[in-house]
Amino acid sequence: MDLSIVIPAFRATTTLEPTFSSIASANFDGLRYEVVLVDDASDDGTAKVAAELAHRLDLPVRIAAHHSRQGIGPARRTALALASGNFVACVDADDIVLPRRFLDAIECLQQTGAQLCGGDLLPFHSDNGDAADPVSFPTHAQEIAGCLPFYCPIWGCAETFRRSVLQQVPYPHSAYAEDWLFAHRVVRAYGEQGLANTGTPLVRYRLHATQATRQAGGFNEAIWPIWREVLTDSLDLRPSLQELRLHARFSPYLYANPLRKTTGAHDLHQWQQWSERVLHAARRLAYAPIWIERHLRQVEQNIRICQQAHLPTQHLLRIP
Repeated sequence: MDLSIVIPAFRATTTLEPTFSSIASANFDGLRYEVVLVDDASDDGTAKVAAELAHRLDLPVRIAAHHSRQGIGPARRTALALASGNFVACVDADDIVLPRRFLDAIECLQQTGAQLCGGDLLPFHSDNGDAADPVSFPTHAQEIAGCLPFYCPIWGCAETFRRSVLQQVPYPHSAYAEDWLFAHRVVRAYGEQGLANTGTPLVRYRLHATQATRQAGGFNEAIWPIWREVLTDSLDLRPSLQELRLHARFSPYLYANPLRKTTGAHDLHQWQQWSERVLHAARRLAYAPIWIERHLRQVEQNIRICQQAHLPTQHLLRIP
């Protein structure tokens, strides 16, 4: 088997049809593939709808189900345990894959020698279908690694990896941002060259109010342990709770819920002090220092802009 497409699903009856249809319409160019869907104890007939769609669209789908709800992360891990392809592509049960979603990702892995790759996203609003701003991620391996202390540059809905990597880096057990932890741990195991991004859009990403990504921004303390692990492992930093709160507040987490509070001189001073520690560590350990410095300086610049214009910190969350 060349490719396993793994889909964790919960209450997905209204979104599975466009997801499955987009997979059926994708360009596989002769790749042998399977779809592995794990229903996380849905109460709306998700598994039944998946089976009906697979039959109608002639998709090679295997379906498994949890007896009790465990969460999307555990559902993805169950699907990964059932996967048999040389490559694994993760797809969310409410997204729409683009025609070259799988070919672009596999070609990227083969050409770069990376273990894990992602790609760009084309978000759209679930309620009306309107497009939102595209989300692009860096393609240079060191730049991707340099993003990890700040935000996740390879999102789970677009990640593809060699299945053999799971022998060295098991998929994380995390309620939030398991894709972020996975990317970080791949770098720990394989170095910066373990990561890549296609530089092309792979997925139409559905935006809705209840999705985990919107709930897992920097002001959700549930993801602070992720920052702590990345900062400790990559930069040998052991941030205090105050430093961790500061880093989470200003790190550019896409689609995060903003802390609606105007920045002040104290914020800038604190950030400058923290930046010096982070940059010194990056240079000492030669961990993507150019890109770390770029992120730190851009955040400082944005804080200054917000101070001058009296803007809330929501304007700090996107870094070009």
